[in-house]
Amino acid sequence: MSAALHAAPVKVEVVPEGGLKRGGEPYFIHGAGGDGPLKLLRARGGNSVRTWGHEGLGAKLDEANALGLTVAAGIWLEPECSWFSYSWPEHCDRQAARVKQIVTEHKDHPALLLWGLGNEMEGDGGNAALWKQVNRLAKLVHETDPAHPTFTALAGISDLKAKGLNEHAPDLDFVGINTYGALPGLRETLAKLGWKRPWLVTEYGPRGFWEVGKTSWGAPLEDTSTQKAEFLKMAATKALAREPRGDVLVDMPSSGAKNRRPVRRGSGC
Repeated sequence: MSAALHAAPVKVEVVPEGGLKRGGEPYFIHGAGGDGPLKLLRARGGNSVRTWGHEGLGAKLDEANALGLTVAAGIWLEPECSWFSYSWPEHCDRQAARVKQIVTEHKDHPALLLWGLGNEMEGDGGNAALWKQVNRLAKLVHETDPAHPTFTALAGISDLKAKGLNEHAPDLDFVGINTYGALPGLRETLAKLGWKRPWLVTEYGPRGFWEVGKTSWGAPLEDTSTQKAEFLKMAATKALAREPRGDVLVDMPSSGAKNRRPVRRGSGC
């Protein structure tokens, strides 16, 4: 039987002075993304895990709760494709109904931390209809579950994506950024974009296969394990280190949830 039947939700807030509060106390996330063993995450000092979809979410929340961990629960959102478009109201209505059902089912679980609305479905960021739907979903989550903030995870951030979010998705609590080789310069990128809203690094890791050189026959030149470790330490320290300025929200290294690349998770706010 789910722990949600026996306990009240723990309120989570993005606070104006920077960072998260959970149950009224500052909460700095040290966590992971993916399906690795939660006992190992806890043993390595982690306190939270991110999912990309809601499949098996109840069991994940229960296990996390038993270990004293939290869950940033992802809800997969469709990209523009042959069978789904954000320009079609009926498609968006069905998606909204699905999101509400998932949130209603799990909103009172004590291990729930955040709601992730989609992962890398934004394309180049120029689809205003998509951002308007993201904002609609954020409002829907707030109405259904006022205790947990919302974010959407982007494949990096650009001027077009920042513009779309700022113009069309003001109700989203913060933005998640998936970034690998560009992580060391993320703060500089956000400053150049004039980004003023909370942000969170929802994936990070070693340089991806798309960010390294290639052999003469086109195969990527993967970094050695030592190079990966050195890069991760440098990148995470530069972009995610907790400092008195108060803008860092979470730090979440992890192992891969998706076959296409290893997944790391961390953030600033």
